[in-house]
Amino acid sequence: MGKVSSIDESAIEWIQPPGKAGVHFKILYSTAQGGPNVQLAEYEPGHEEHPHSHPTSELLYILEGELSLDGERVGPGTMLYVEKDTVYGPLIGGQHGVKFLRVELP
Repeated sequence: MGKVSSIDESAIEWIQPPGKAGVHFKILYSTAQGGPNVQLAEYEPGHEEHPHSHPTSELLYILEGELSLDGERVGPGTMLYVEKDTVYGPLIGGQHGVKFLRVELP
């Protein structure tokens, strides 16, 4: 039988990665729960993530604000797909920052 999970984002604490000022996230779901890794992330205005890659593909869905990726600005309603091992960036939070959903794919 299948599984349906309900997550109340407001009940989850924000995490600030050590040494990464200007970014924080909430883990909404994880592979440990039997599904994909899903995060709600926020970058403060001007926060920059340098070019990098991940060993998994990922989807980024912009909810609020603006994000610059390789010089192209994207806003709410934009979905970005990044194939695993693809180097991308820099990612820069817009004038009012950015909030986005990040989903890791196998």
